[in-house]
Amino acid sequence: MSISQRLLGSSCAFLFEKRTIHLGSSLEAARRMTRDRKRKIALANKKKKEDRLRRNPPPLPYKLELMLKSKGLWDNRHLRDKDENPVPVDDVFSLQHFTWPRYSIKEAIEKLRDFYDPTMFDNPNALVKAKIEFRMIGSKVTRFIEGFDRMVPIYHKYDEEIPSKTVCIFVPDEESKQIAVDAGASLAGGEDLIMDISKGRVDVSDIEYFLAHEDMVLSLKPLTGQLRDKVPRKQEGTLGNNIEYMVKTFTNGQKISIKKKCLRVFW
Repeated sequence: MSISQRLLGSSCAFLFEKRTIHLGSSLEAARRMTRDRKRKIALANKKKKEDRLRRNPPPLPYKLELMLKSKGLWDNRHLRDKDENPVPVDDVFSLQHFTWPRYSIKEAIEKLRDFYDPTMFDNPNALVKAKIEFRMIGSKVTRFIEGFDRMVPIYHKYDEEIPSKTVCIFVPDEESKQIAVDAGASLAGGEDLIMDISKGRVDVSDIEYFLAHEDMVLSLKPLTGQLRDKVPRKQEGTLGNNIEYMVKTFTNGQKISIKKKCLRVFW
């Protein structure tokens, strides 16, 4: 009798341990297409969250807000400190007890002209430098204004600090072309100019801004690949009907960029 037969024939109970070998992975991975799809969804959700936080940044912790308020660092710093002293009624006054007089823009310009008169400081062509504050608060406290770039027109051109810019404009007829050239455009034309630029006959590498009349929108499609970000758009003010205004704005104007900041803390 063998040993196994003896063990099976005995009255004692034996516990046999059963061991199996698993040849596959314990963590089954999803299919490749499923993984790619879930990865794309996760990246899209992450981008949406970043955009949402960029538009509506989360508030600072309450304790940090109290600390900043106690130190006077909570609000944005203004160009002029708050002054509750009365406005003087005489020409001679003490700054300890009175505040600076307030003038309208027209009154301030007239007083500057008297100040720079040849009989006083003798500089009648001096530039007027102004600091302007804009109250850019949204409809709600938690809603912020998006940043943007705009070209501000300067109607009275001067030679200092703001150089003239090269402008090319696409117009539908010869009359509009003459108006654009008289306004200061470096290059103006219609269908023929578009064809020459698309074929490389005209070098536009030095052109800073491209403008266009609204009637030329469909004709500009061949130049989309060459102009790229400089393609005339109505949102940027480079596409419109007032040719003279657009040319003067982008030739002599000043570009202003508005950047959004959720909080400015001055330490």
